[in-house]
This record gives sequence, structure tokens and C-alpha cells, in this order.
Amino acid sequence: MHFAKDRKLGKLLFSAEDYHRLAKTGLFQEDDPIELLNGEIIIMSPIGTPHASMTTRLNTLLGARANGLAIVTQQNPLALDPYSEPEPDLMLLKPREDYYASAHPGPSDVLLLIEVSDTSLDYDQGPKLTAYAKGGVPETWIIDLAGRSLTIHRTPDPSGIYRVIHRPAHGTPFAPQALPSLTLTLTDLGWKAA
Repeated sequence: MHFAKDRKLGKLLFSAEDYHRLAKTGLFQEDDPIELLNGEIIIMSPIGTPHASMTTRLNTLLGARANGLAIVTQQNPLALDPYSEPEPDLMLLKPREDYYASAHPGPSDVLLLIEVSDTSLDYDQGPKLTAYAKGGVPETWIIDLAGRSLTIHRTPDPSGIYRVIHRPAHGTPFAPQALPSLTLTLTDLGWKAA
């Protein structure tokens, strides 16, 4: 293995290649709640019932409404960069005949990425969102279950920020920029107006 050194923090960083080699040794299993972000292996929080419910709801809704315009994946790897392979809650990907059997999708394959945040809001809207913007993911939605809100992030900048941020109000339709016909409202997320 070839480790990169982050001299400021005094730690070794793993590449995606290293990460997969470690998995082959049996150090961790395919279904272990971990992901690789910025060279660090992150142990994820267990998925609670509200998180699982929202992810299933969105997978069902988006799958039905995408109608062949996108492939909907749930908690599958994204080859973000050589040191990051996060597993977003949902992604809408450009259709491909092989359904990404030859390689994990990269940022240019993503039409929409969604993170559902229950206990992971700080991580999702912090290091993960920064990595998605740096990697060029065109649109990321963060659903805050506790705050019952959705934040839409568009127009990524290599500096790690999204230039356009929008929080739709109840009753206001919204859609992924790449799939404008796929409209939703906050009611579709199971949230009634206050």
C-alpha cells in the first residue's frame, strides 16, 4: 500500500485502491457501515427508522417518476476522487446499458445526489458536502429529518462550495436541475405544512 501523508494533522490517508485492498483482507465486510472520505475511513452511524423510511420513500418516488431517465441507486459507492468513495443515501445517475457494472459511477455520472440526515447532519453538510462540491457533483440535496427541511445545493465550485443554495417552502414544487420534469413538494417527503 502507498499511503499519502497529511503532515498538518499527522495521519496517513488511504486511497480508494488501498480501501479495496483492505476489504479483500477481511479487515471489514462489504456491509459494514463505513465509507472512505478524503483518505479517511469513516464509521457511519447506524441507520435509524426515520432515515430508512425517508430513503425508501424517496427511492420509490424517484424510481417511479424517473421513468427510465435515470438510474436510482441507494447507498452505493461514488468514485468521487482517488481518496474518496462515499456511499450517498441516494443518487440519480445517467442511464447506462451496463448499470455501472464495469466501474462505480463518478461525479460526471451523477444527475442528483441526496443525503438524508438524521444523526449525521454536521457530517453531511460539512465534510461530505465540501467533497461533493470539490468533486464536481452537480446537485446535492440534504434532507434534515429533525429540522424537517430540504436544502438544494447546485453549481459546485472546486473550492468546495456550492454557489446556488435553495430551501423550498411548503407548497413550492422543486425538481433536480438535470430532470426538470421530476417535480416534488415537501408533502411528497411526508411532511405536512405547519
